[in-house]
Amino acid sequence: MADSVYSYKELESLAFQLAATIQYLTEEPRPRVLIALPRSQRAYAAMLGSLIAGGTFCLVDMMKKAPEERNMAICEAFAPQVVLYQDTPPKFLSVLPDVTPMTDVLNPLAAGSVNIPRGCFITT
Repeated sequence: MADSVYSYKELESLAFQLAATIQYLTEEPRPRVLIALPRSQRAYAAMLGSLIAGGTFCLVDMMKKAPEERNMAICEAFAPQVVLYQDTPPKFLSVLPDVTPMTDVLNPLAAGSVNIPRGCFITT
């Protein structure tokens, strides 16, 4: 399944899988999800999944156009419970306490072995 050619059915399926994962990870009625993914179909699935889970989301610029300090400030102010990222954790996650990486949680979003989205759960 290539990232640029998801059907509506595939996008819906990914969003619901991700929503279930977010609900499982947080057990909160309104989880806060920070989305640190490049602009792609996966980012859309992450946004929809966050909303389906009953939560809110915040996007950060992963195109390296925003200064790292700006992303750190957004991350700290938003205080996410779940962070969705791709490949390696962004440097700005260092402002968050108690980050537990969960590298295999979001594999349903992966189109193959390259660019597998990753996630982490923030304990408070």
